[in-house]
Amino acid sequence: GFYMSVKSKLFPVIFFILTGLSSVSFYSCGSSSVTNVNDYTVSEVISAINSNSRKLNSLKGEGVISIDSPEMSNSGSFTLSIVKPDSLYIKLEGPFGVSIAAILLTRDKFTYYNIQDNKVIIAPSTAANIKAVMRLKLSLDDFLEGFTASYSFADTSSQNYSLSPKGDNLLLVQKTADETKFFTIHPMKKYVIQYKVTDRDGKEKMIVEYENYSEENGYYFPNKIKISRTASSEYVFLDYSSKELNKGYLGYKIKYPKSAKVIEW
Repeated sequence: GFYMSVKSKLFPVIFFILTGLSSVSFYSCGSSSVTNVNDYTVSEVISAINSNSRKLNSLKGEGVISIDSPEMSNSGSFTLSIVKPDSLYIKLEGPFGVSIAAILLTRDKFTYYNIQDNKVIIAPSTAANIKAVMRLKLSLDDFLEGFTASYSFADTSSQNYSLSPKGDNLLLVQKTADETKFFTIHPMKKYVIQYKVTDRDGKEKMIVEYENYSEENGYYFPNKIKISRTASSEYVFLDYSSKELNKGYLGYKIKYPKSAKVIEW
């Protein structure tokens, strides 16, 4: 199945949702190829992906998360709110509805509330600070794109891209000075099936896989997401049970009691 079994123990208190991701299995395509890749151009594919991304402005979702890593193996539920292009809120619950943690991440700062320990961390949204709390060095854009499959391309210079068939799908490759990005794309509907990043030496850094797409007012949204980090043998699955798209401003504020210990970095 899409998910691996997980041990039935509570989330470690200090854990945050993106504490580590890993690769267990990869999306596989059939042996057949796209009829004629020459029917598609880089600019047309990029334009279609950007157009689909612009259709999503906000998301409110709920579902189940499963995590496995060398340090833990657990599952629980989540409530998520995303407001493009600059905010993400998520709250985690363990078994029996026990609240574990909440985090609000914006361009300028993040607030992390460890509910069980009654501790709050407030800090600038630098990569180092985010990694210290979340145990994962990702930007806000990585979160927004990864949880919604909403990718955008600002640079459409053809010299940075290549397009080729991958089974029945298209493979769009984007090269930068530091890494290479691989997008497996549905040829007709132009949504992303898999996103993979490698470093300049070709070593895999991250894979994001999407399944069970549904159409919501013209926007294609994946209801199952797997984010993986092969090198550290860590992974996380998201399975949306409900979602609301483009319902206006869905921002949250993290509320915590006066008794909470507040740490500012």
